[in-house]
Amino acid sequence: MSTPLTEHVKDLAKGSPSLSDLFLSTLKSLVRSELRRRNLWNAPPSFLGYDAPNWISEIAFDDLTHDCYLHAILKRKDSLAAQSQQKESIDGYIRLNIRNFFTERQRKYDPVGYAVYQNLKEATLVEWRNGTIQIDPEPNPKLSRIADVILQSNTRALPTSREVIRNTIRRSEVIQSQVETLCTSSQVGVQGARRVLGELRQSINCYTVEGLANELSQFVREHVGRNPNQTSESIDDHPTLERVWTIITSELLENAELLKSKVFEKIEGLDRQERVRNNVRSVFQAIIERVGQGEQVTQSELVEGVGIPRSTMSEIFKILQNIVQEIQKNSEQ
Repeated sequence: MSTPLTEHVKDLAKGSPSLSDLFLSTLKSLVRSELRRRNLWNAPPSFLGYDAPNWISEIAFDDLTHDCYLHAILKRKDSLAAQSQQKESIDGYIRLNIRNFFTERQRKYDPVGYAVYQNLKEATLVEWRNGTIQIDPEPNPKLSRIADVILQSNTRALPTSREVIRNTIRRSEVIQSQVETLCTSSQVGVQGARRVLGELRQSINCYTVEGLANELSQFVREHVGRNPNQTSESIDDHPTLERVWTIITSELLENAELLKSKVFEKIEGLDRQERVRNNVRSVFQAIIERVGQGEQVTQSELVEGVGIPRSTMSEIFKILQNIVQEIQKNSEQ
């Protein structure tokens, strides 16, 4: 069954686009859902580069929706139209484009909040796998958003209040010592977040990742500034799956077959051991298969499905990022 989003793309391909009320309400609903998914609905719009006191402002939200439409649909109308000829619904591809748009805006305008959340989410999953905390409900490997509530004890409890979390963070010398490491979305940042969780375990029984990330990000921003240049560079120096996913999916949706052939060619030409080339090839193959389904893959899913140690993923992401960026640069010349 066709959807308002898919029908709009087909109309664009025919040269007769129509911004129907149903299409606009669907798009705004997706934008609003992504704001909430990233816990940005109650955050200042400046975290995404918009000058307004809050998202209740129609001007700010309309500007965000307009920019999202340009990035997720209009600039990619040709590739989306091609997909609409093969699939009944291409909503999944449009959702991926929307997520990529938000990721790039957040990395640019709120790198501290972005890094703290990524580190905290990964640290929580590491502690869960080690059996030191419980997650209720358990994480779904096909969802990028992990469980709502993280439990630090064997008993079910309501999340600790933000005031208690805020006061605990501000009193802790251990957490203060981890401020700089938390600004880097990397293994160093994850280790810093794990130390934070170890410190909080003494005072907090239950928390949500989003709630804790909000308080922790605010604390870190106060110490290092909201948008320090070194933070943004540090994130690029240590590519995460989400960063690599954004780069690859944007290119795949533009010219899938050409990009795939070029990437595989570059992988074959890597001056690395065969084991490394095989690992990079396997991860890229897993990513493009999921893109073809209009879905996102998680790092845990890659580790389990591809059978590659988590400790080597950062190196693989860096290689893939360099390959795709080199292809992008060459295509622009």
